Amino acid sequence: MQLFLRLLISLFLIITMVKCANQSQPTGGPKDEEPPVLIDSDPKQSELDVTTNKVEVAFNERIKLNNPKEQLIITPRIDAEYTVKYNKDRVIFTFEQDLPDSTTFTFNFREAIQDITEGNAPENLKLAFSTGDYLDSISIAGQIRNLLTNETGKDITVALYQLLDTLDIFTGPPLYFTKTDEEGNYQFDNIKIDQYRVRAYNDKNKNLTAESKSESYSFLSNTLELDTSIQNLDLSHYSLDSRPLELQNARQSGTVYIIKFNKSVTDYELITLEPDLILSSNFTDATQNTIQIFNTFPIVDSLFLYIKATDSLDQATSDTTYLKFEETKRKPADFKPEYQLEDVITDVRVVKGSIRFQKPVRDINYDSTLIFIDSLHIYPFRNEHFTWNKYRDYLEFNYILDKALFEKPKDPPKSQKVEPDTSQIEKSKPQVIKPYLLFGQQAFTSVEQDSSQQFKQDLSFRKPDDFGTIFVTIDTEQPSYIVQLLNSSNTVVKEKTSTSEFQFNYVPAGNYRIRILIDSNENGQWDIGNIWLNEEPEPVFFYTTSTGEQEITMRANFEIVPDPIVF
Repeated sequence: MQLFLRLLISLFLIITMVKCANQSQPTGGPKDEEPPVLIDSDPKQSELDVTTNKVEVAFNERIKLNNPKEQLIITPRIDAEYTVKYNKDRVIFTFEQDLPDSTTFTFNFREAIQDITEGNAPENLKLAFSTGDYLDSISIAGQIRNLLTNETGKDITVALYQLLDTLDIFTGPPLYFTKTDEEGNYQFDNIKIDQYRVRAYNDKNKNLTAESKSESYSFLSNTLELDTSIQNLDLSHYSLDSRPLELQNARQSGTVYIIKFNKSVTDYELITLEPDLILSSNFTDATQNTIQIFNTFPIVDSLFLYIKATDSLDQATSDTTYLKFEETKRKPADFKPEYQLEDVITDVRVVKGSIRFQKPVRDINYDSTLIFIDSLHIYPFRNEHFTWNKYRDYLEFNYILDKALFEKPKDPPKSQKVEPDTSQIEKSKPQVIKPYLLFGQQAFTSVEQDSSQQFKQDLSFRKPDDFGTIFVTIDTEQPSYIVQLLNSSNTVVKEKTSTSEFQFNYVPAGNYRIRILIDSNENGQWDIGNIWLNEEPEPVFFYTTSTGEQEITMRANFEIVPDPIVF
């Protein structure tokens, strides 16, 4: 019995000790919202003549680390590897060798250190010290926004390269770098007086260089003569594949001959030694990096072909190949046009839309293209109603209907009114056929001699009071510009060129913004610039109200008069 009691007491003591050893965070009490406070560091804040390979920071409470090597930004950049260790309220960064001499270093901890309970991080925690006898004190601050949407750039890397540095945004890491916060704001502290090139990029792969194929970037064309602190040094980033344009391969693929490039092409030219030969070709898809040539010519032997192509930066490339078609069992790709039809506004009376084809169109059967209003009003399309692109794979149609169709019929004089004999009316009413657009079977024939299927769609009519109007006044000394109305998807729905007073009519209900593209060089278009030529994009301006709002909310039958737009 005594043995049993001793065993029972021992078991109770073991269970009690285990419970005490596995303590958890208390569940009661107020939530800890205070971040850790830095109470000590080695080196000290702003200390001079430091010689060390370690940096230690201590806080007023227990802390934890949050991806420290990604969150911590050390400037100027240190190439040496380092380790990070922490114990309770302290963190130690140990480098492979002593920090370089005569340099002001800034440790920007960002979200690297947090309290252990709620994950609160100290706001704007930085430690600056110098391994020389002078502490650099120049600072730079600004904001990064997207050039074409004006959205703030979160987590964008902002970089400073010394003017004489052979590295740049695409070739190597910068000397100084920082990252933007949630609002796109950035700040450099303790920068050395020097000449710098300013760059920014969305460093998705975290290698401190920009990949122009997949990462947006921005730059200032002028050298930054940094001898005093600068505020509001803002940049606008944008996505543009700036790689040199190159032809990757040219070969037959099924029934077509394809020419593939490493990036998107804006325009191309195919030249042969046969002066009367016209090649049928187009882009394979919307990426516009592959051209397809169709077998529409009688030459059996290989045909010498000279290829010229340009990209969005006006970078050009040229190459040659021999074009030849071998027999193939593969069938031609399907010919399935994609149709877009807009609503018909009764005041405007225009049936408008577009058709995109996978292949160039060779022939049109106009007898199979028409607008049906009723049995007395059937309107066939003619050549003047169609506008083609240069490759004949995209068509816009525009047909103005007769004004009389939309006029309200006049009532006959009362003396002529005859009451109908309702006893003779059949119970079933005749079916009413709605107005429609028709592109019939074989309306379009491609260069591979396959034909389109029938497309039929009812016309949708909208009254003017279904829409609103925006009255725009421009106050500027710029001689050339484009005013664009953007919807909530940042798609251009309407635009006007170099006009000081005008109105956007028939604007559907929704939220809109006004964007102005400034044509500084007056070449009739907005240019996105070229980083290789050190040419910045031409300016972009977004209309903002006096209260700081950019969105304009349109409702049906509304008229909106924004403040004059000054730029």
